[in-house]
Amino acid sequence: MQQQHHSKIEKSHKSGSIPLQTSQAYLDLFSENSKKTLSELSLFLADFHNFTTDESLNQNEKSQHINTDRNDLSSEYSTSSDFFNYNLQEKEDLEITQSAFELEKMLLSGKLGLKTTQTVLQFDRSFVSLIKNINTELGQMLQSATEAERKVDTLLNSVTEFKQKTLKTTEEASVLIDERFDMFRREKLVSVLLSLLVLSPKEIEILTPRKEKSLIVDDIYFDTLLKLKSLISNCNFFLKTSNPIAVTDILIQSSNLMDSAYNYLYSWTTNELRSLKQEIPEDNTTLVKSINQLSDRPAFYSAIIRNLTNLRCDRLKKKFINALIMGGPSGVPRPIEVHASDPIRYVGDMLAWVHQAQASEIETLEIFIPSSRSSNAQTNNSETSTDSSHERMNINEILGLCMDGVCQPLELRIEQTLAEISTLQISLQLYYLILFYKEVLAEKLDDRSKLVFSLDKILESSLKFFNQSYQSFLSEECDNLETPSVALEIPEFVRRVLAIASDLLNLSQSSPTGPNSLNLKTLLDSASIENGANSSESSESSIDSKLNTVVMSVDFNIDLISKVIVSGICLLFNRLTSSISEDNTLIEYEQAIFKWNLMYYIKNQLVEFPNLKTFICEQEKNLIILQDVILKSLIDIMMVRSSLSECFDSAKSNFSTMNQEQLWGKLRDFDFALSEGSMDLTPVTSRLHDGRVGQSIRQNAVEAFMDRYTDFYKCVSIKTRTKDDNIISEDSNLDSLDQHVWIIPQDMTIHDPSSLRILF
Repeated sequence: MQQQHHSKIEKSHKSGSIPLQTSQAYLDLFSENSKKTLSELSLFLADFHNFTTDESLNQNEKSQHINTDRNDLSSEYSTSSDFFNYNLQEKEDLEITQSAFELEKMLLSGKLGLKTTQTVLQFDRSFVSLIKNINTELGQMLQSATEAERKVDTLLNSVTEFKQKTLKTTEEASVLIDERFDMFRREKLVSVLLSLLVLSPKEIEILTPRKEKSLIVDDIYFDTLLKLKSLISNCNFFLKTSNPIAVTDILIQSSNLMDSAYNYLYSWTTNELRSLKQEIPEDNTTLVKSINQLSDRPAFYSAIIRNLTNLRCDRLKKKFINALIMGGPSGVPRPIEVHASDPIRYVGDMLAWVHQAQASEIETLEIFIPSSRSSNAQTNNSETSTDSSHERMNINEILGLCMDGVCQPLELRIEQTLAEISTLQISLQLYYLILFYKEVLAEKLDDRSKLVFSLDKILESSLKFFNQSYQSFLSEECDNLETPSVALEIPEFVRRVLAIASDLLNLSQSSPTGPNSLNLKTLLDSASIENGANSSESSESSIDSKLNTVVMSVDFNIDLISKVIVSGICLLFNRLTSSISEDNTLIEYEQAIFKWNLMYYIKNQLVEFPNLKTFICEQEKNLIILQDVILKSLIDIMMVRSSLSECFDSAKSNFSTMNQEQLWGKLRDFDFALSEGSMDLTPVTSRLHDGRVGQSIRQNAVEAFMDRYTDFYKCVSIKTRTKDDNIISEDSNLDSLDQHVWIIPQDMTIHDPSSLRILF
């Protein structure tokens, strides 16, 4: 449609009705969407469309119709102006093209009448005049545009000239802009660094208030102190940079501020501790936090801990004395000294109170002592510490300092109680009671604490007292040694000593700690034991060497208490056997039997204790040695009673040292001994306290005698004959007979070994 419109304008130009410049302006007009011009063209085209080709219409009707159309066009103009605001160019182009096309068609077909033609011509003239106006306006606009273009060129030339003149200034301005951006970036960085490395004046005043103001320790104070620590840590990090001059200055100032803050905090904590009477309130979180903060400074921390331990030490001492004398509130529980007449309960109550106080003190210290210091291992100094000469104390050392107050009254009262004990059993019970609590209390204390030292001293005193009491008891018993009875029974004082020793060993076994081998620095009175053993060995020099070797000695691998008890038993055994040897009231085999009975009784009394297993094994070996001694003595008794000892020796040389009358006499004595029953060893072995051992020894003695008698009988059978010249034994060797053969008298009986064995 727009192409058709352009073609029509070109035809008008060719016919000369519209000049080229006007047509070009016409096209430019629509391209620029001139609202006013296009509105007038729209009114014209609207009137043009309302014409009809009916020539019978009169002029009035036509005029009325045209007026109506004009009114409609006016209303459409008011509405079309709004429409032009949205899509003016496209709609107007379309309407103009359609109107021009219909007008041209009607003109070519001749459908327009005269009047209509006149009207059209009138409108054409108006349109042409309007186009001329438009052309004039467009010319003016073109002239204005040309003038504007000229001025723009002039302005551009001025701008170019100005730009050349201000080029250096522009470059300098660009450099200044870059520097301004860099300075802005630096300002941002400095503000961030200052927030990390510098405290505000208000925060500095919180940590180190002025003289007229007092320090206020609260959560804000601790947060500020924590911020200062973080600041110092950040400074240490920035020291790694290439140019740490400013950071070094900030670090020095911050360190000085930190020292001042810790000085103020230490003074405040010290005053706070001094203001407390005895009890430390557990809800005092501020004091707890202050102690935790001071743990980073060993000097301040040690001083605060000293103040804290002194406070707790005084409190525990007063509470302990009150528990001893006054008891609990309203007398419940009763005072501990009410039970002073019962040593076990008295000492047990005191040690139990100390143990309970230690447990309570641990709970209190776990609240106040920093968790990083509460481990048993010694921690290293922190990086922020500036004083490495003070060694930090762990909770065990601090607990020991708090418990120092109870040491003196506890030690004094236990020493008094030990001095008043009258029985060995109670003294040993006290020893194990003290030992039990010492081990329990020492688990939570440092080895260098005063309470551990006091408990060791009390334990040593109790052990010394028990050893002295036991040695005194043994000395009293040994001073009144009794001579053994004919039946070689165990003396009554030995039974008493063994009964008490068994009771003591049972106490040792049933104690909570059990048999122990503590390496206490105690001087046991073992010299008397060793001297007693040595004196027994020297006094028995006249006894058979094998019998002298049988002595009781202490097994040094057993525990301490068992060693004391067994040493006393060994002392008693050695003194008793030495006394019997010196008195010579008993012959050798009786001494061996008595020693065997005594050792056998001791072994049976102590065999139930597992820790004495080695000692029992040694005594069993000694018993075997004694049995050998007894066996040898029985053999000698049989040889003496049979009167055949000389005959046995002479038979080895074919009776070269004995004539036949002597032989017959010895044989008659032997036959008489058999008939009298003196060859029976049962009365001798019956004094052994173990019948089976006595029977075994007796049988072994008979076997040894029969072996020698059998050899003797063979020699006699070769040397002698009866009057009927019959050889006594078929085993006789005729070739070995001497030329002089002894004739056995008719009233002589030489017993066959097999028949003689039946008699025994």
